[in-house]
Amino acid sequence: MKLATQPATRQINRLCGLPRFGELGKDGVAEMVRVLREHADNENHAERAVTEWIDHNKWLPSCAELIEVLEQTLSKPAKIKPNWDCEHCKGSAYERTWLLVTYVRHPSGEKKSTEETEITPEMAAELSQTVDNHFQKVVDAVKYCRCSFGQQIKELRRLRQAEEAQKGKR
Repeated sequence: MKLATQPATRQINRLCGLPRFGELGKDGVAEMVRVLREHADNENHAERAVTEWIDHNKWLPSCAELIEVLEQTLSKPAKIKPNWDCEHCKGSAYERTWLLVTYVRHPSGEKKSTEETEITPEMAAELSQTVDNHFQKVVDAVKYCRCSFGQQIKELRRLRQAEEAQKGKR
């Protein structure tokens, strides 16, 4: 067992405001404490998982759901710090990019699509004078920076979107 009984009980008691907690009884509470003891790496991990559940759900978790949220919660908090020295994003996690957007029409005229090509700022300046802005446009956009901070932010957003999609399926 990774977590002592007292800290696990303390975290389970935080769920007492959720509907049906009173119906658990001693055996139900003991089972949830056991789940936390066996699946949480430490009290901090258990606290973050319970907080995550409370913040995003309106019902009492089953033991299986508690295990799932523990597995999805990092055992150590993510230490993400902006890279203020990054020449591309200056710590914002995003860098500016230029795109040549070409609108493509299917010969039948029914289907339309776009092709986007990343271009340099110099090419953007040159092309912005020559494109017709009807079938092609030069646009500026942002993307996640290639620095480690930008990539960490990108991964966190991907995980959050996957989590939201999973909740939508419930």
